[in-house]
Amino acid sequence: MSLGLFGLGGGGSGSKSRAGSPAASKAERAVNSNAVFKRRMSQYAQGAITAGDLVRSLERDVVVLIPGCDLEDAVAAALEATPDKRKRNLLSKASGGRAIGPGGATRRLGASRGGRSDVTVEGGRGQQYIMSQGGERISSGKSSIFNGVEVGKESTPLKIKVTTRSNVALVAAEVSNLEQIRARNGAGAFSKHFVGFEENIDNYNGRGDFAMVMRAGSTDLRKLAEVNGGGLSQNKLRKYGAAMASAMRCVHKAGLVWTDLKVDNFVLCERDEAKAIDLEGAVPARSGPKSYTPATMPPDFVIASRGGFAGVTVDRSFDVWSLGMAVLHLYTGRSYFQGSSDPQTIAAVGQPQFTVDLSGVTDGRTRGLLEGLLNPDPKKRLQYFDSVSCRLALL
Repeated sequence: MSLGLFGLGGGGSGSKSRAGSPAASKAERAVNSNAVFKRRMSQYAQGAITAGDLVRSLERDVVVLIPGCDLEDAVAAALEATPDKRKRNLLSKASGGRAIGPGGATRRLGASRGGRSDVTVEGGRGQQYIMSQGGERISSGKSSIFNGVEVGKESTPLKIKVTTRSNVALVAAEVSNLEQIRARNGAGAFSKHFVGFEENIDNYNGRGDFAMVMRAGSTDLRKLAEVNGGGLSQNKLRKYGAAMASAMRCVHKAGLVWTDLKVDNFVLCERDEAKAIDLEGAVPARSGPKSYTPATMPPDFVIASRGGFAGVTVDRSFDVWSLGMAVLHLYTGRSYFQGSSDPQTIAAVGQPQFTVDLSGVTDGRTRGLLEGLLNPDPKKRLQYFDSVSCRLALL
């Protein structure tokens, strides 16, 4: 879908009504009845003139003939009379960003609110989503996350994940992974453990980029743990540890390995429940990885991939180690490798006989859990994760 034709926030030229509406201005109604305007609109619809040609004609041949009419009146009428979204977008750009806004207000696209410009993305079922600019890059570096709301439902915060055209294959992979997880686990388990997408919008801006609209969490587990300084209480640690483990089991039940399980990829949603996001890198078990985070990679994977990734595969034990590192992060309130660069982290994990130092974990139950999840032997840590002992430790 194309970029919506709404400029949001201040900086506009004042409120004007939609042409043709009961409250439409006299100038806009006069534009619609103008013979030159009708002829130029017909030519634009047929492709005989460009958007720039149309704007110049409106200013030269239409506005000057109608008392009290300015170019924004004419552009507003032209946008209203253009059903083709691509042509509306071109016309808006050619007119310097003028567009019809919510409630009929004519404003400039890119007008800012708090110094950042907002745009409206048009969904496939008639919905319109306001997207705030200034997005935060996610861990893969190939997408950005923007705050958003649906027009008419502004009280429900959303996130809009934007992926560029060159990385659109990641979008297809994430959608496929989520559908596979839902199919294998059921809609109930999926909605309990994962943040699904409200809508996937192809070519949302006319440049081939992709937008995925999803419910917003209040915060992610990394921020929650680090804000508290010393980590989470034992009750919350087990609650969120169990939530992460359950989401991981759902991924594995679908025949996938996540390879990027970490506290950043769990957000707090309704009823303070932690739900998983960012499954674009999940791959079928015993296949090669697409993405990973050095701080959560198991030592056996680091050692196996020293000569390159050719022939290196991943299985469930990869995610079990990552779960252990995530639980440790929640316990301490900091990443185990905080302050280290990615190369330094990889070098440390790849050392012979590397083990995670758990001497600072004073709670016996949590320490036993972490010793099992962070066993350097992939078979032993997988056996522990599948055991009753692991489930009891998270109760």
